[in-house]
Amino acid sequence: MVDLMAYVLQTAEQLLARGDWPQAEATLHSAVETDLLNEQIVLAWCNVMLRYGDVREGRSLLEKVKKVKKGGVKHPLVPFCLALGYQTDGNFHAARTMLKDLRTAHPDWHRATHLLVRMLSLEGKHTEAMEIVDPLLSRGDPLVVCAFGLVAPGEGRTAEAMERLKAVAENPSVSAGIRNEAGLLMARLLDAEGQYNEALDAAKRAHALTPSHYDRAAFEGLIESRVRDTSADRVGLNPRADGDTERPIFILGMPRSGTSLTEAILGEHSQIGPLGECRVIERFVPLNLADGPLINKVSSRILENYAQLDSAHQQITDKQLGNFLHLDAIASLLPQSHVIWCRRDPRDVAVSCFFQQFQSGASWAGNVKHILHYEQMYNRLMRHWQQVLSLPIMQLEYEKLVAEPREQVSRLLNFLGLLWEEECLKFDVARRTTLTASNEQVRKKMYQSSVGRYRNYFPDF
Repeated sequence: MVDLMAYVLQTAEQLLARGDWPQAEATLHSAVETDLLNEQIVLAWCNVMLRYGDVREGRSLLEKVKKVKKGGVKHPLVPFCLALGYQTDGNFHAARTMLKDLRTAHPDWHRATHLLVRMLSLEGKHTEAMEIVDPLLSRGDPLVVCAFGLVAPGEGRTAEAMERLKAVAENPSVSAGIRNEAGLLMARLLDAEGQYNEALDAAKRAHALTPSHYDRAAFEGLIESRVRDTSADRVGLNPRADGDTERPIFILGMPRSGTSLTEAILGEHSQIGPLGECRVIERFVPLNLADGPLINKVSSRILENYAQLDSAHQQITDKQLGNFLHLDAIASLLPQSHVIWCRRDPRDVAVSCFFQQFQSGASWAGNVKHILHYEQMYNRLMRHWQQVLSLPIMQLEYEKLVAEPREQVSRLLNFLGLLWEEECLKFDVARRTTLTASNEQVRKKMYQSSVGRYRNYFPDF
């Protein structure tokens, strides 16, 4: 068994090196089912889910791992993944309970503290979050300091937070990733205080710690190949899946372009379940779009995957932004689905992205020119899809949405064939919280102050 599990780990590593994370996750998942007690395999699987997948899909197996008593996996990463899965699924009570228990069992494992404080801060529970983090500040743990930076403004301690975050960001003994997070947190606090020059300098220093690996030529080549290989004539020959495929609503757009706001609005409709950023589609592409039986088979499996995440609502939203690369596949697999393409002034998108720390998949975010290039290529492919696909694609302009919300939400619901529900305009009081970069903004009433934000940083943006 030891040799077999070593082979499984090696195979998973090779698959990840090739970029085939779905198969790597599936390989590790099967191995965990075979041996719930193998800590090395379980932890490798958890790390793949955290970096690439969706922990909700592995929740039932994680629960089995956690229930194993004698000799079971004791590492805190297992309950941490479970807590994140519960949180992502909207079960905040279960997530908080698990994180609190985890902190009791592993008081020095501050990833749990960081996630718990972040959750509480996003829910507006700043005092409760501060009661957790304040007693730990004297230890100077970098993750605790970053957690403090999240809640300090709500408790009137912004200046103290900036001082502590600066110390972490400038400490060479701290990992580059945490220094980057601390620096960008400080930059956002400075921005909120109107200290724009200092904010921009802090963001630039933070990004310098983790240099960009964005390959402009490679990404441009990818987009042009997608356009070249999906002419209207060729796409028109692809078979389409049979049956009812109307359930998914795909929300696309650059990060910080209003995708989270759009999902929050739709998530308040009684017939829509918001799934956030789920990587269902990416598990099944690329595939042979000319194979009719395969298209029907995969379409059914995709709908089953969505049903496992939400079986209660008539429709669901999937706002995995990378789905824009696969709209030709979606048009064949889910021909009755709808696409909402969120648009925003690219300069405002660039500012907002530059001040955020993305966990993965955004190598372009640390350089303004790279952000603008990525956005240009994104739009190039989306315009192409509009021309060659029969899939209904609606453009939703962020500036119009915040200026005239009732008119734009009505337009949105009409596009989806749904009746008007006033609750859609009350998204700011929704109980659902997700850990996306935009969550704090979407839990506020619509505001227009972010429109033209780039002017604070002209001429850099």
